[in-house]
Amino acid sequence: MSEQKFPKIISSKPYGEDFFKGKSQQRIAQAISNHIKEHKEQDNYTKIIGLEGNWGSGKSNVIKILGNAEYLNENECHIFEYDAWGHQEDLQRRTFLETLTKNLMDNKLLEKDKWEKELCQLLAKTSKIDSDSFPRLNVGFIFFILTPTILMFAGTIQDFFNNIQLPGWGLGSYIGLIIVWCLIIGYKSYTNVTVKKDSKKKFDNRWDYLFAVFSNKITSKVDYKTVYTQEPSVPQFKAWMEEVSKSLKGKKLIIVFDNMDRLPREKVKQLWSSIHTFFAEKHYDNIWVIIPFDEKHLANAFGESEGNKDLTKEFIEKTFPIIYRVAKPIISDFNGIFSKYFKKAFGTKIVDEKNQNNIYQLFRTFKSNPSVRNIINFINEMVVLYKTWEDQTGENEIPLTHIALFVLRKDNILLEDKESTIAKNILKEKYLDENKPIFNFTEKPNELQASISALSYNIPKKKALLIPIQQELEHSFNNESYEYDINQHLDNKHFLPILDEIIIHDNVLNINAKINRLYSISNNNRTELNRHWAHLADCKITEAHDLRNYKLSKEFQMLLEKSPAPKKSKICNFFCYHYQKNAIKDIKYYFTKINELDKFIQEKELNLNLTSSLKKQAVTPVQFYDYMDIVKSDFDKYKLHCDSEKFNKYLIGRLNEDNANLLSRTDLFTHLAEKDYDLESFKDELEKYIPQLNYRNFTPLIHAYKQLEKERPLPKENLPSKDIITRMNLVSDKLGYADYISLSLKYNIYHTINKICCNDINNELIYSIAENNKFYDFKQNLCDYFITQPLSSNLANIFYLLIKNDSTPVSINLQTFFEKYRNIVKYINIDDKEIIAETILNFLNLYEDQLSDNILRFKFGNYLDIEFFTYSIKIKNNLTKKINNFVIETLNNQVEIIIEDPRDEPSRYNYLKDRINHLNFWRKLALMFIENGLISNGNFINKINKLKKEKTAILPKIVQQIINIVPAPTSKDNSIKQI
Repeated sequence: MSEQKFPKIISSKPYGEDFFKGKSQQRIAQAISNHIKEHKEQDNYTKIIGLEGNWGSGKSNVIKILGNAEYLNENECHIFEYDAWGHQEDLQRRTFLETLTKNLMDNKLLEKDKWEKELCQLLAKTSKIDSDSFPRLNVGFIFFILTPTILMFAGTIQDFFNNIQLPGWGLGSYIGLIIVWCLIIGYKSYTNVTVKKDSKKKFDNRWDYLFAVFSNKITSKVDYKTVYTQEPSVPQFKAWMEEVSKSLKGKKLIIVFDNMDRLPREKVKQLWSSIHTFFAEKHYDNIWVIIPFDEKHLANAFGESEGNKDLTKEFIEKTFPIIYRVAKPIISDFNGIFSKYFKKAFGTKIVDEKNQNNIYQLFRTFKSNPSVRNIINFINEMVVLYKTWEDQTGENEIPLTHIALFVLRKDNILLEDKESTIAKNILKEKYLDENKPIFNFTEKPNELQASISALSYNIPKKKALLIPIQQELEHSFNNESYEYDINQHLDNKHFLPILDEIIIHDNVLNINAKINRLYSISNNNRTELNRHWAHLADCKITEAHDLRNYKLSKEFQMLLEKSPAPKKSKICNFFCYHYQKNAIKDIKYYFTKINELDKFIQEKELNLNLTSSLKKQAVTPVQFYDYMDIVKSDFDKYKLHCDSEKFNKYLIGRLNEDNANLLSRTDLFTHLAEKDYDLESFKDELEKYIPQLNYRNFTPLIHAYKQLEKERPLPKENLPSKDIITRMNLVSDKLGYADYISLSLKYNIYHTINKICCNDINNELIYSIAENNKFYDFKQNLCDYFITQPLSSNLANIFYLLIKNDSTPVSINLQTFFEKYRNIVKYINIDDKEIIAETILNFLNLYEDQLSDNILRFKFGNYLDIEFFTYSIKIKNNLTKKINNFVIETLNNQVEIIIEDPRDEPSRYNYLKDRINHLNFWRKLALMFIENGLISNGNFINKINKLKKEKTAILPKIVQQIINIVPAPTSKDNSIKQI
């Protein structure tokens, strides 16, 4: 006998053997057997038994055990198993009776001849035939009708044949042919008549048929056959079962309705109703019924609500007077069963005891509540995979433990959805559950991963480690929304070859996904990725060109950032070409797009020259004007231009069309002038037009002119007339308002200037008015007004800006200006008074030649305060030098007066009051000049020191301060220090 070959598939059908150590299934089979044997006819309960248990718990095996001779002797009992699930597509009553009867006949429990005939009658199908009759026009009748017609045209036919001169043909010949034709048709009709075999009047029937043909009395029948199949009625079924019971002659028939709880919901309800009707409400002398069921799955047929679960229990209790339960095996039972089935499948040589135990532990880890059927299916799947990977020598490159893990976890491994792929599951080791310890799989993770990959993709194990990475990278590079970090594979030696396959050798589908995924690589400026970026750049440009989509998408931005230099330039040229191509159609579109590209290049500090990618392109004056309104000062950067002569004519035309307000929407002319754009023709025309200004076009045209002419003031003859300015209301436009005020100053329109003094105007407007002096030359008028009229903060600030920014001299009265000095400083809105003093003193220095002895000898204390001399000491120019020297000389010559105590003349109060003030001013000056080192030892100092020795002298406090700070005289310093 040849040695049995392992592994082998084990049958999942019940063996009829109890593998459990506790022999629970045998115990149930014995109990059922005893129940059937001990039943007596006088026992008043139905012969139906329920066998409850979960799916795969062994209910079918209990039935097989029950059929063994030691439980139910086959001479006394016969078990008939009806697979309700296998007959679910049939009519259950008919199929059950047919199957049961044939089984009993085959087992010689019923007389075959008798029951065969009865069965035929039971299963006979009834039919109904409907006949419809209608006349049908036949061929013979058609030719019979046509014959007279042919004869009518016989002469014509003869003439035709005479014309073609066929010899020997006459009318009789043609008539003869027609008669022969009719006889042939008649004969064919006669011979085609179908007569019954037993008819003795065949001839008469045929001639009758022929006459009927020519008289068109033949009709055709169309028969429709409808077959009706019916279930046996309840009385028929009960009568049949009663007759079967009687025919058994004392031998017990045990009917098992198996797999009933696997039926669809409606089928379960129907079959359960039939069983209850035919067996629970009535019993037969020699017939028993056993119904295996799973209450949980049976309840699904009645719905999942609590009410339906209760209803299921009621049905079960009402149907079965007695129920046996197949208990769940204990752990020790499972171990024994698993071992027996495993050895049946693999024998003892393929796997040792240790690995078998490991596989059992693995099975129990992931199958916490298994059934016997689960064990069999698990082992059979392992057998199939083991044989698949077995080579000719019987060796297997995949360990059986790895196969077992794959079988148990394949649902997790092979699961694919939007968030996962087979490759990702393998790479993330989803076949391992961190919450469930799995002996030593983690010792060689790469080997396990290779096995799982090989089993998943059915590839050799030596290539298996590469496949998950390749599959996952392919999926991630082709699916933009797929979340996956490819950086974990950067160090893998196969990474770049796989990348070449996916990107360079691919069919350029899903370009955006590939760009985004490549961009996500850490440190993706590496030179080895340049070829991939270059390839994607070419693909993306081709795609965009085909789709006519010239949008600087995020993918193009990534390509600009990461591609090698030649491809960067290619992308830049691509966009510049298409943007310029559409520039004439839509100027705003062109600037928006080209500016977006430019900003991105600047932001990312890309080494790209956008201007070099653009070609000079001419546009119409209207387009150029709109373009300038958008692009401002960078108009030359983006290479759009307009012929200057055409553009001058366009602007002049707008001027003559009284559309001048459109000419100063922007700083158009400023930007053009800065780039030396030739607008002389328009400027000359505008200059001539200015005298005609009115309140509607005053602001835009004045503003336009100022943008074109930066330095030269408007010629007096080209200014708007004083009458127009006088009659204009104050305009709301800030630029127009500044020009309006400036021209009012030019023309000395005092009521307007007074409004300036009274109104609050902001610093921006004050600056604009001061700036306008170079166009309107009102500085002299402002200075005259400033000195002769009451001061205001607005005028003071305008004047300050004028003298600060414009060194052009004007005619002023220096003495009068000194008289206003303190108010001027007071009204200028600048916190740093030294800056103000420096500006004013530098301005007055222009007029230092007017600083005569008469001006120097006026009473400084009446007009200038001590603060003035603080700045005159610090600010160095010719004017301050003369003033300071005058002070030093005065102090030297009036020492006695300075130190004199005016209280010696108490009777002259008013005189003394004025004198005291005057002396205090000079004493403070003396103190200031001594502190700043402008006065040192000399006659002045000697006289001061002399006073120190006169203890009885009463000195003013300020003179005492002077005495305290004056150092002792030296031999080298005998005179007043000169500046």
